[in-house]
Order: sequence, then C-alpha cells, then structure tokens
Amino acid sequence: MNSPCKRSQIMLMLRKAHSDIAFLQETHLRTDRLPRLPSHPYSQWYHSTHPTSASKGVAIAIHHTVPFILEQQLADAEGRMLLLKGEIASRKFTLVNLYAPNVATVSWLVKTLDTVKLFAEGIIVLGGDLNLVLNPAMDSSTTRSHIAQKHISCLHGKLQELQLIDIWRTLNPTMRDYSFYSNPHKSYQRLDYLLTSVSLLSAFSTSEIGDITVSDNAPCSAVFAQDSMVKRD
Repeated sequence: MNSPCKRSQIMLMLRKAHSDIAFLQETHLRTDRLPRLPSHPYSQWYHSTHPTSASKGVAIAIHHTVPFILEQQLADAEGRMLLLKGEIASRKFTLVNLYAPNVATVSWLVKTLDTVKLFAEGIIVLGGDLNLVLNPAMDSSTTRSHIAQKHISCLHGKLQELQLIDIWRTLNPTMRDYSFYSNPHKSYQRLDYLLTSVSLLSAFSTSEIGDITVSDNAPCSAVFAQDSMVKRD
C-alpha cells in the first residue's frame, strides 16, 4: 500500500467486493511514512506497522456504514498483529488481524493467541495470513505439511480455548480450494483464514476464496446471513 497505484487497486477490489470490514496483510507501510488513505467509503483505518521496515504491516479498514465504536486498540512493534475492541450495534466485538512469520510460525501464533485471549471481549472475528495449513489433509494439494502434526494440534488446542471456528471450512466441509501457491513446496495451500466465535458462526451464509490478483494471496471473504448487525444506506 505504499504505492499509489497499488492503493487504487486495493480500494477498487474492496468496493467491488462490497467489503464492510477488511483485514489487510503485508501492507508494506512504515510507521513514519503512513500515506493519507481515502476516508470514503472507509471512514476508519487502523494499522500495525514496523517503525523502519516496510516488509510487513497489517491494517483493518471499516466501511462508513458500519457503526463500529473503538474502545481499545493493541498492536505489536513488528507490524504483524492488530487487535481492536469495541462495539457494533451495541454488541461487543474484538477484531483480530494477523500476519504470521514463516519461521517459528506455530510458537508465534500460540503466543499471539494467548495475547488475544487476555485482550478479547465479546465476539471475536479473526482474519489473517497464518502462513500454515490448519488441516494438511484438506488444505494442501499434497495433503502434507512441513510443520509437525503435534505442533498443529497444539495450535488447534489454542483455537479451541478461544472457541474460534474456521468459517470457510465449516461452510465448505468437503471442498478443496487454496489461497496461495508455494514454489518451494510445489503445492497449493490454504494459508489465509477467517475465524469467528462459535456464537457468531450461524450468522454467516457464505464464505469464498477469490482469485489471486492484487497480491500473491487470494482474498477470502465471509458474508452475514442477515443484516441485523450492519445495515447499508
């Protein structure tokens, strides 16, 4: 997003997708060089950025029709984690955006989820590039993972503690689709996820993995079954 051309492409993609809340990873923005971002239609922008490196960065953009009221914000110093706690239509939400490293991935995610557990209130919606497959048998074209199963099981335990459910997999239990192609592993993988609290899962009607266009990862989306939470003008 440090390129005006790329920012225009991203904004066009978000508008075409009618995104209400967007979780963006690898924004490549630095703390000391944040550009002015469009206030319409996304009136709220939140960032986690590295102070000197533009290699990482995550952001959450919220459409002006979403009545999100921020109560507390937490970001790391590396540009990999952004937590927002607030209210939407008088209901407490915690929005979590993660961009996991590709080294020591599981240990980073476990530590970060411990932080989420301490910070979160109400319904959790977590989006991000987790840099691993949660279910190698279904989420990798090779049906294998370079990460040991015991470590993946440990991560699943943390997700269960938070009562977080994989929206796409729940709505597409037998489908194979992927969000990334790995040249080193010569395989397609689903590395990008949208997870939510069990209590909100039934509110989602569809979840899709889009085409790889703006970045090297495909966008993932989930749609509410009803608009009782958020209504457009």
